[in-house]
Amino acid sequence: MNGNPKTKEKYPKLFYSVPEVARILGFSDMTVIRWIHEGKIKAIRVDRWWRIPVVEVKRLMRDAGIPFEILKMYEGG
Repeated sequence: MNGNPKTKEKYPKLFYSVPEVARILGFSDMTVIRWIHEGKIKAIRVDRWWRIPVVEVKRLMRDAGIPFEILKMYEGG
């Protein structure tokens, strides 16, 4: 930390939510959840919410031919 409390440090995004992945891939939230349950998408459960690792989102995008530039819209900071 640089000592300035008003400065927000930028951290890389590690996980995406179900709605984010649905928008990125062009599917519904329910399709993403169904694919998680079927094992087509690797995800972890945090409390009641599913989180999909960035690596998994990139794999899905690569398989679907979706450019990675889209992820810039979802980066924090």
